[in-house]
Order: sequence, then structure tokens, then C-alpha cells
Amino acid sequence: MWRAIPVILLLALVPSGTLSKVPADNVILPGRSVGRWSLEMTLDQFVRSAGPANAREFHEILDLRRTFDFHCTTEICAFYRSHGELAFLHISHIGTASRTDRGPGMGSPMAEVLAAYGRPDAITRTGDDFGGYIRLIYDRIGIAFRLNLVTETVVSISIYRPGRASSIWRF
Repeated sequence: MWRAIPVILLLALVPSGTLSKVPADNVILPGRSVGRWSLEMTLDQFVRSAGPANAREFHEILDLRRTFDFHCTTEICAFYRSHGELAFLHISHIGTASRTDRGPGMGSPMAEVLAAYGRPDAITRTGDDFGGYIRLIYDRIGIAFRLNLVTETVVSISIYRPGRASSIWRF
């Protein structure tokens, strides 16, 4: 009983909600970073940080405006231009960085994304009447959420420099 009192007192000193928050290095920041990976990194810095590529092909993003080179690991993909500038970072697995600074993340329902970010600047759709995906693009801040149309949940998140969505996706 007496041993529990110091722990309870210590927990009382911790600000409300602090224990439940995702650590800062695991947060997705629109237009800036996915966890420890930043759009400001060079391709070499990204590869050193993320590790060797383990994916030779990438089929998930079919509605790209142009062809990008990419470096994918089990945690993250970096899509880059021929001169090595990172165009966008993309995650499609719940892992290291799976939630945004406003809360929505991998597996979140569409309603949570809309409540946190409001009306998207653009919406794209791929697939058919029996399934497929939509992408909610928030170009003014540099984030796009791809959602499964059947479950209406987030299946991938891409971050990019604000104002550049039209150079990445067709819409």
C-alpha cells in the first residue's frame, strides 16, 4: 500500500494526456516529416536512416502524374526526382509513425480525418464500383490520406511540400 503512494503522487504531477500521446519522433507532420524521416533529407541521408530497400516494385500508387524513382523499406517509401530531391514520403503500414499531429492516422475512419482536417483541397478515386480507393488531398498543408472505399478507413498516408500535389497526382 505505502509503495503505491509515491507512484500515484508521481502520476498526479504528469500533465493530463501526456502518457497517452504518441512520442514526438513517431508523429507524422504534414508537409515536413514522417517520424524520423524528413522531406529536407537528401536521398543519401534517407537511405542511411531507413536502411536498404526491400521492395523492387511499388504497385499501390497507380494515379501518379509522373514516374518517380523510389526507395522502399518495410516502414516507409521515399519517392524522389531524378536529381535526388525527395518528392514525397509514403507509409502504408501501421508502424513507427502512424498518426498525425492532429490525431488521424493509419486505420482511422474517414470521419476522423474530416473532423481533424476539414474539407480536402482535392479528392481522387481509383478502382471500380465494387471497391477501390479515394485520396483526400490537403495541398495547403502537404498531406494526402488514401482510404479504402469499402471500409472507409485510412490505408496509407503521403506527405509532401505544400502546394505540390498537382505535380504528384492526377486530379
